[in-house]
Amino acid sequence: MAISRLCKRKVGASMRKMDIGTDSQALTDEAAEELFRQFKSSDPLPHVPSALLNSAHVGDYLRTVAMVWPYDLTRRKAASYAMRVGHHIAYHDPANTAADPYRSLNEGETFELPPNSLVYVKTLERFQLPDYLAARFNLHIDLVHKGLLLGTGPVVDPGFIGHLVVPLHNLTRNTYTMEAGQDLIWAEFTKTSMMPAWTGPKGVSRESAPLSDYVAFDKAKSDHEMSWYINKATKSAQPGGKDADFPANSIPERMAISQTAAEQASTDAAAAKTAAEQARGAAERLRNVGGVALVVLVIGLVAVFIATFQLVSATQSMVREEREAAADGRVAAIDLERAVMRAEILLINACEEGPQALSTERRERISAARADANSIARTGGVNVPFPEEETEGFTCPI
Repeated sequence: MAISRLCKRKVGASMRKMDIGTDSQALTDEAAEELFRQFKSSDPLPHVPSALLNSAHVGDYLRTVAMVWPYDLTRRKAASYAMRVGHHIAYHDPANTAADPYRSLNEGETFELPPNSLVYVKTLERFQLPDYLAARFNLHIDLVHKGLLLGTGPVVDPGFIGHLVVPLHNLTRNTYTMEAGQDLIWAEFTKTSMMPAWTGPKGVSRESAPLSDYVAFDKAKSDHEMSWYINKATKSAQPGGKDADFPANSIPERMAISQTAAEQASTDAAAAKTAAEQARGAAERLRNVGGVALVVLVIGLVAVFIATFQLVSATQSMVREEREAAADGRVAAIDLERAVMRAEILLINACEEGPQALSTERRERISAARADANSIARTGGVNVPFPEEETEGFTCPI
């Protein structure tokens, strides 16, 4: 049906008088845009109350205003409408940081959501929201059950035109595959309180008009490409400020930093232990040398002090790294190294007082600390720092 004929029809309480088909195949792109322009600020269904729209009223507004385009009435649920993955995504590839993050997809083409990744997805359908309809959206339930998260919360304001750009977070250890055209989100629509100009004399009376002005949606924020919205969000607002990098999940990077810190702390602890053993050897060799006995003792104490200082420095470094890693909830590696160093410090502290200080109680505390470190390592899926034969058996390094 030509749009000129459609625009001449009187829109009343009964949708049966409107012969516009049951789905979007009855309209062209131009006709859908004309429907939206005609009813953007004039509600064709003033009898529908201001509330969350049920599936019947969602269908009526789809057919009269084309608030989602293209639409298909079979994609409705009781109070929502299914929208699909479109033909554009954006993803920062940590393995190829120079690659263009923006990618186009053909219909049915697949893409991956790696573990601990953030992928931006553009919807296939386009919103054409009139001044009296707002939208919200949530992730499709099948994707929720996979453990994926969707950045939601903000209302899609009345007056917005364009495709949604939604961030998908995969915080699981699984790699998931998605494809263009599959269900992505469920959108719901709410009719706002009405202005007199939107309903005419049969709607809200002029006497009930609000005292304040109506603030319309900023047209400059509508109908842009995906890159426009992301670049706008990451651009610095400060004069001379540096624009932010393309958004990416920081968990893999923080895990790598934590692992490096843990390995360095382990190296420092091993060096401290070696220094203490060397000092002990020197003291043994010089024990019976008369005039230098005091010097030997001083050397041994200095070596122990240096070893302890190195361990304390390593511990302080690990604490700093733990604070950074805790922001992303990834402190397992630091917990392991802290447990390892605790066991080593217990041993060195006891040895400073002499081998006789290794009482049964001290030995039990050191063994428990080593067992605790091994337990943390097994939980994290890494090699234990103290083999079973070393958990109970040990000798004083000094």
